[in-house]
Amino acid sequence: MTSNSNVLFDKLVKVKRNGIFHYTNIEGLFGIVTNRCLFASHIKFLNDWKEFDVGYTRILKKLKDCISPWEGNGNSSKELNEIFDEIKKIPAKPSDDNFKKVIQTISDCFIHYGLSRLTSNVYAISFCEDRDNLNNWITYAKENGVSIEFDFSEHEFYDYALSEKEDLAHKFNDIKLTARFPEISPREVKYIHRYGSLPNEITKYIEQMFTEINKLKKDKTTAFPRAWQYVENLIGLAPYLKTKEFESEREARIAFREWEAPVEDKEGNSLVISTAVNYRTRNDLIIPFLKIGWLPNRSALYPIKSVTVGPGKSQKATFDSIFHFLDNQPEDIIPVCHNPVEKLKGAKGKRITRNGIAVALSDTPYIF
Repeated sequence: MTSNSNVLFDKLVKVKRNGIFHYTNIEGLFGIVTNRCLFASHIKFLNDWKEFDVGYTRILKKLKDCISPWEGNGNSSKELNEIFDEIKKIPAKPSDDNFKKVIQTISDCFIHYGLSRLTSNVYAISFCEDRDNLNNWITYAKENGVSIEFDFSEHEFYDYALSEKEDLAHKFNDIKLTARFPEISPREVKYIHRYGSLPNEITKYIEQMFTEINKLKKDKTTAFPRAWQYVENLIGLAPYLKTKEFESEREARIAFREWEAPVEDKEGNSLVISTAVNYRTRNDLIIPFLKIGWLPNRSALYPIKSVTVGPGKSQKATFDSIFHFLDNQPEDIIPVCHNPVEKLKGAKGKRITRNGIAVALSDTPYIF
């Protein structure tokens, strides 16, 4: 997305780069620390993936209401890639004759194919805004699990699996920079009513999008590019919508999209690289996922700030083992943090490792 596009998108979904907690089991913590990456799962295989369909359907209904005055007759039978090809062919200064075509093209994208088709290659990492959340202990971390606090204020994200490919890595001075996901931030999930009205900001946003499209008749230079930014943002909104039934999770998430891009290697040769999709098994499913690495904007930055040990019969033993593990990691795994900010103030049993990570106990009583 362009920077202007991000400004528009920020009005829809709030950025939340720090104070977010990832709930997982002890094996998950071990893997995140030692491998220095997180797993982003395909949204279709998340436990709550059907919730997205509710958001898609609600947005589609509002879009159809807005499109109906402009929409041409007949249903489109074109393939999705043909629709995008048509979008690319629409001139920057469309004539009045092109106006109906623009509207029909947008109609094709949303009405006849739906947001679910447009987000079929989206992967997500889930976080919570609470350090000690009962619902997340039960659902995600389980007994003696952990919540890991992250601060991505000064980090970018890159395709970790792509950087691991030796046949590719040697062609670039820094494969991590080449494999970056551009302008990605954690964002708060927006909760909507299953049957009520859409939140006002989404309704107004859709209406504003069509106001921008209507400006094509008057301003043929900039209106369509700006209108398409609205369309892209609305597509990007879908992974951040869930129904009110999940509101107790207080979720934030990072959404990643598969990409393919032409690049030049250090010898000046042109080649095309694309996202490295991985697979793992869980709950009788083979789940596609991306390995997401973090890239600090300056040295000696580490995104993990604290680890809270959840309720369990062996909570204290788990705490001691985690503290020993984190306290003894070499600096190439966990850089020594010199941040003087107080961490987890007042948290039960809190201790600080020599590399600056706070480890504490959950206040939630044993529930398993």
